Amino acid sequence: MKINSRLHLTLIYLALATAWIGFADRALGHVIADHQRLILATTTAGWMFVMGTGWLLFWVMGQRERRVMSAHQAVDGDRERMVNVLLGALRLSRGDTEDHSRRVAHVAEGLGRLAGLRAEALQDLKWGALLRDVGHLATPKAHIGKQTRLPTPG
Repeated sequence: MKINSRLHLTLIYLALATAWIGFADRALGHVIADHQRLILATTTAGWMFVMGTGWLLFWVMGQRERRVMSAHQAVDGDRERMVNVLLGALRLSRGDTEDHSRRVAHVAEGLGRLAGLRAEALQDLKWGALLRDVGHLATPKAHIGKQTRLPTPG
């Protein structure tokens, strides 16, 4: 059975915290006889634990973030390859449709910039504009560009 990564991290933290609290306080109690010094030592040990685990959590989250970003970049690359394959199919099927789709995408992106869209929204707009004519692949050539309604199946 595979353990959820958040649960795994939580269990590690709980084990470390339990061990630290249980052993550090007892060990300090055996070494330090003065009550005031013992309180200072256990407080310092507690803060050291908080700082250490805080740094560890920061590091682990950074590692996870890098993995997610890497996966996101891979998906973006796959998406771009998929769009290029579809546009290549359009070029083979319909001739200049690919060039038309790229021009539409360029214009749409420019309009999106003028409208103040963020980078992610601009990218989505570009993908949508590039893919707007993909339906032509499944549409008979005789129906492309007609001003009349397409026949309904059935």
